[in-house]
Amino acid sequence: MALSGSFLRTTVGRRLFVRFLLAAFVPTVLTAGIAWYAVQRQMRADVEARVTSEAKMAGLNTLGNLTRLGSLLRANAGAWPALAPVDGAAGFGAYEVRSMADGFPGGPRGGDRRPLSEEQRAHLAKDNPLLTALEHDGRWNVWMAHRMPSAGSETVLWGRVSDRALWDATLEAIGGDGTQLCVVELQRGQPLYCDAPLPQETLDALRDSRGEGRIALVERPDASGSSFSASWNAFLRFEYASPDWAIIVTERGDAIFGTLRRFVTTLAGVSLLALLVVFLLSHAQIRRSTEPLEQLQDGTRRLAAGDFSTQVTIRSGDEFSHLADSFNGMAQTLSRQIVTLRSLDALHEAILGAREIPHLLETALRRFAALVPAADVLVAIDQPGHGTQACLQRSRAGEPIRLTIDLQDADRAELAARPVMRTFAAHEVPPYLAVDPFSTGSRVSHLCPLVLEGRLLGFVVLATPSSSTLGQDLLDAVRRLADRLTLAIADVQLVQHLAALSEGTLTAFARAIDANSPWTAGHSERVTAAGLIIGTRLGLSAEELRDLRCGGLLHDIGKIGVPPQVLDKAAPLNEAERRIIERHPVLGAEILAPIDAFERAVPIVRSHHEKMNGSGYPDGLVGEQIPYLARILTVADVFDALVSDRPYRSGLGVPRAVEIIQRGARSHFDPDAVSAFLNAVRAGEIQEAVATDAAAGKDLANSVGAGRRAMEDAA
Repeated sequence: MALSGSFLRTTVGRRLFVRFLLAAFVPTVLTAGIAWYAVQRQMRADVEARVTSEAKMAGLNTLGNLTRLGSLLRANAGAWPALAPVDGAAGFGAYEVRSMADGFPGGPRGGDRRPLSEEQRAHLAKDNPLLTALEHDGRWNVWMAHRMPSAGSETVLWGRVSDRALWDATLEAIGGDGTQLCVVELQRGQPLYCDAPLPQETLDALRDSRGEGRIALVERPDASGSSFSASWNAFLRFEYASPDWAIIVTERGDAIFGTLRRFVTTLAGVSLLALLVVFLLSHAQIRRSTEPLEQLQDGTRRLAAGDFSTQVTIRSGDEFSHLADSFNGMAQTLSRQIVTLRSLDALHEAILGAREIPHLLETALRRFAALVPAADVLVAIDQPGHGTQACLQRSRAGEPIRLTIDLQDADRAELAARPVMRTFAAHEVPPYLAVDPFSTGSRVSHLCPLVLEGRLLGFVVLATPSSSTLGQDLLDAVRRLADRLTLAIADVQLVQHLAALSEGTLTAFARAIDANSPWTAGHSERVTAAGLIIGTRLGLSAEELRDLRCGGLLHDIGKIGVPPQVLDKAAPLNEAERRIIERHPVLGAEILAPIDAFERAVPIVRSHHEKMNGSGYPDGLVGEQIPYLARILTVADVFDALVSDRPYRSGLGVPRAVEIIQRGARSHFDPDAVSAFLNAVRAGEIQEAVATDAAAGKDLANSVGAGRRAMEDAA
């Protein structure tokens, strides 16, 4: 709505405007003035109480820090010569060991400008901590001393107290923006620590106002208002033979009275807001007759910009109201049509994005249920060899229900022959749909077959009350969505077929590798099975388990380049033969390197003979330099090698193999992988998996052995 000052040209407009202004401003100003006075008084009282409390808190915190530091120094003195390391954050920034005759630290041995007094020597002789402040290069440091009984009665351990351990800890205890800390030695009037300069007149005022008490409070004017300082005396003479300290806490005026200034700022803002409200109300009264047209114009612009949820509300009770109702009806019709198109597009993308049958079932079910909220929806997918899996979502409530449809070959043929939408009453549904809610009650079921190139891939069923019919537009939308679902099912089944083909190819590769020797037949499959069990117990992701399976089946592919006489040799290998054997991981990695699909298996193949201590081959990797999946496979590989027969020895029993692997944890094997392996052995999982693959391996070994003997006889 455009603003205009034309109403000020009329007497009524000016009169209303002035009255609204006075009614808003006069009470606001009076209330704000009273509130400002009361807030200022209360803030001053609160600040005085807070600063006094913070000074006491800072003093008690300082005494507590000194007690802790004294205990730490006493422990170090008693542990001489094994001093704790210097740690400024925990206590002391430096240590010095001196005799009492050498005086205070920082000066030459054998004397100092300030030797220890008799009182201080007697205090130390009683095994009490001594506290003093010494100046060095214009800076005051606090030192604490304690006698060292183990080094002689006259030997003293001095520790320079770090600012972080003493003052920073105190500042943190009272911390807050605008709070300052200053510590003064009362005997000399010397500031030992100030995080900000404190005027001398403030120190004098605190000293004069304290009298015989332990705490004092003064207020000092400054540029930002007033600063409040409170002092608390820390009595140190009896405990530390040291002059007393004054712990002074100051709150700056800008921090104290910032709230008051913000209150004044807020008051000004509220006053301006009141003026604005008065102006807008006056303006609204005058523009009331033209506002409906402006609303309709604005609604038209938003509708043209694509905001189809636009609604115009006019309650004038005249022709403008009727015009607004017509506009809203048109906007709602457009909105329904656009939302339907957008929803269909979103449904299509979601279905086509699924890559597994269970996920595809649930996704399609949700989308169909969202498209037809009043219907019970069943989505079924027919999988050759696995039956017809379905998901049912009832419109009234509840989670999706999974079920298996008893679909006969005749039913498949009939649905594939007529891939059109068909409608059934409850008593007409075919046997495979004889489940609630399709076969009970007065409901109508709409079945849409999912057929591609004459093959039934599944079907979708929508059940609605007989009193509620689905419009043709909605049925067409269901048909379009069903067509997209058909393509998605075909896509997923193709991916599954390719995955099965890939797994079969890998298994064939593994058996071809192991067939090089009757002693290793089935080895790769057994190692893979054991490795997957270990990886599952270690929480590997599905992708990592796939990589581990690929690497396990192909880990010995490099043995293609190893002569059979070396693989089958019953006697110990000579150096040349050992080099040939130890090259098979490198050869395997080189064989797989050009194949992109095996890229992540290459590190497993190359490193499955590495050891944690670096004594493995081919690269002598150490610890975490060895790929994680290779470390897992190494445990499974060694276990199968230990329990299997070899030309130079019989297979060891499982207990002996487990003992060897357990003993090699950390030196040869990854300890986490060994732990998971041991848990799997205790559960019997490893033995079961290895035994399952051992039968196939034994048959392959017999075939390989027979073939080898036949070739030798022919030669």
